[in-house]
Amino acid sequence: MKSNPPPASSGGNSTALDQWRGLALVFVLISHGFHFTGRVDGIGRVGVNLFFFISGVLVFKSLTGHRDATNRERAMHFWHRRLRRLYPALLAYLIAMIPIVYLLQNVPDAITASPRDYWRGFPFALIYGINYWPPAAAMSLGHLWSVACEMQFYFLAPLIFLLGGKKSVQRNLVWGILLLALVAAGFFGGVVSTNSQFKYHFEIAVWPMMLGFCSEYRKDLFQRIPTKWFHGIIVGGVITFAVLTALMFFGRQMKIPVVAIGTFAFVPCFLAYLGSRTLGGPIGRTMTWLGERTYSIYIWQQPLTICHYLPNILWPVGAVASTLVGGVWFKFFEQPFLSAKRQQITAAQKFPRKKNYFRAPIIIAIVFALTIAAPFVARKQYADNLVVKVFPTTEFVLPKLNVTNSPDILLLGDSRIADWDISQLNSNRVFNAGFRGITTAQLAMNCESILQQTHPKIVVVQVGINDLKLIGMRPDLREQIVSNCVANILEIVRQSEKSGARVLVTAIWPAGKIDLMRRFFWRNEINFAVGGTNHRLQGVLDREANAAFVDISGNLTHSNLSQNQLYADALHLTPQAYEQLSALLAQDLFANYPSK
Repeated sequence: MKSNPPPASSGGNSTALDQWRGLALVFVLISHGFHFTGRVDGIGRVGVNLFFFISGVLVFKSLTGHRDATNRERAMHFWHRRLRRLYPALLAYLIAMIPIVYLLQNVPDAITASPRDYWRGFPFALIYGINYWPPAAAMSLGHLWSVACEMQFYFLAPLIFLLGGKKSVQRNLVWGILLLALVAAGFFGGVVSTNSQFKYHFEIAVWPMMLGFCSEYRKDLFQRIPTKWFHGIIVGGVITFAVLTALMFFGRQMKIPVVAIGTFAFVPCFLAYLGSRTLGGPIGRTMTWLGERTYSIYIWQQPLTICHYLPNILWPVGAVASTLVGGVWFKFFEQPFLSAKRQQITAAQKFPRKKNYFRAPIIIAIVFALTIAAPFVARKQYADNLVVKVFPTTEFVLPKLNVTNSPDILLLGDSRIADWDISQLNSNRVFNAGFRGITTAQLAMNCESILQQTHPKIVVVQVGINDLKLIGMRPDLREQIVSNCVANILEIVRQSEKSGARVLVTAIWPAGKIDLMRRFFWRNEINFAVGGTNHRLQGVLDREANAAFVDISGNLTHSNLSQNQLYADALHLTPQAYEQLSALLAQDLFANYPSK
């Protein structure tokens, strides 16, 4: 019995695919324009995967568009069209970047550090092999890995089509096995493997193209879905992805859900294509315009963003500017090489100019980008300043203390100590040496001087939260921050012991409720780091003869005060809380040093 394949690919709305390709480009522009925030990881890969899926759909559609051609004619025609359209824009970009690399080689922090790095990657970019031989220091070529993967699939696509034969049984078997193999490779290389370079290899990254190829082949399965469901599926998918992306952008740990949901973006994309569901108005026309020029814009967005040629705050502006540069590039290096039919479509999809549609979206996009970028730049500046305080490279000197008599007890630490009303300790021989904003390293630098000025019998230490809050902005430094914090507190203890004092180190107090403004600088990892640091401190202080570790804040949480009554803000306590802390500290002082 003869088994026939599904009908040849026909129908579908190319404008819908252009709009979704424009959306994929927006994902990449957001990912690179706001990359310095550390909060958009994963969005760019969702965009690239969506590019690949749409390309796979168009590959199958193109290969089935010449049913009367021989296999050789079909392959040669396909390869000629792809190279004719894509290679001129790539070659022109590679040549245009040569003077740019030379002129900007001395820009601070530029990742394309020297012309030599660029020339090392140049030949691999020319032959579409840069995804296997990437020049580590030439970021202006690094993004071409996706272009290489796409072209590698184009080279293989006619062979894949030929292996499928003409019968549906053979096609289902061959193409199905190939799709499953590539999906499995993509999961292993992108999720399981620890080698970050694997995710750029063809066999790891190209599965969405094969998925698009197979989806167009078996689009009859999607056409069984009732058309009245299309709108709900499309809108629901977009809204879900947008919500998860927004949560990730504002600090939630949503990278994995965003990438997971984004992986299924092909479903609403393909349904919009099959059902001719396009977006109208200025937004729809803008997305169509972007989708048609995606290739040229994508080529130019990287030098204007994450290559570090521009300051961080201008990366979002660079992302917007890449649409203008890419639009010009398309006009001169893509459009002349399009097929006659595609040129007609492109001519009808010019960016809307009536009522200043061209000018207004650009201005709005730049203002919006700067508005969003400004707080992230301020956050980065704050983080950089805090890094200098946590890991100081120059001497930090505190002003001289106003000490009249040597105290029995010295309260030593940061603002949490500075806020402590010493009158609550029922002793006239207490001196408060609390310094707002001080880190453990800065306090360790000045500890000897403080001890020489005060000559205390007992030192009570509470410091460290200013170190650990850096983890909220630099989670990559967590281990160094915690280790540094413990080492500095131990140094403070030993200097105190050397001066003849006994030491009571209080556990670093946990944070209270994090308000909306501070959440912009905060991560849940800080709370875990507080517990981990206290655990390490207790371990090292158990070996010190004249030092003790006490967790008076832990006892405070079991008091009759509510969370709001304990904390004045996220990091500082209320007077009521300090009153109870004073009583708890007196108990711990008596328990550890009864003679005092």
